[in-house]
Amino acid sequence: MIIDGAPFAVSVDGLDYAIDTSFRCGIRVARTLDHPILSDFAKVIVILANFFPDGVPDGCDSAEAFKACMSFHALEAQGSANKRKPKRVYDWDLDISMLVSDFQNEYRIDLTDSSLEMHWWRFWMLFEGLSNTSKTMTAIGYRSIRVDPKLSKEEQKRLRAMQKLYRLPPRNISEVDDFDG
Repeated sequence: MIIDGAPFAVSVDGLDYAIDTSFRCGIRVARTLDHPILSDFAKVIVILANFFPDGVPDGCDSAEAFKACMSFHALEAQGSANKRKPKRVYDWDLDISMLVSDFQNEYRIDLTDSSLEMHWWRFWMLFEGLSNTSKTMTAIGYRSIRVDPKLSKEEQKRLRAMQKLYRLPPRNISEVDDFDG
């Protein structure tokens, strides 16, 4: 990205199509992907509408456009999007205040400034580059850690208490069993 710059289009069947590459579009797409109620079909429609605000261009295959957009969103080479669903460790609605605060504190970037323009890839690199002491990465760290049974009982208890403090509420019935109040 430093040498060639970030892309502003996706390639579908050998043709390049301009898309919305803003961080706001990226967040809307992430929220849509993470939505607990929308059907997969509805998600495809919403995601394409975000990347192509004026509609998918005539002659552009929607299914291939979706694949290309998802690869773009995942910062991957087109066509290599990872299909594995990772454990949910971040919520774009519940955690946004931490993220806004962390970007302001660490980068002096005001994500709430409506005039701010930032490419999704740059935003994501900055997101992943937040320090381990940031509120966002602290929450993600506790949500993703596996408590090693080899740790002392006190450390296991501390880690479980932090996991409980930072855990995300269940969004669907399959997550309720993992949530103990």
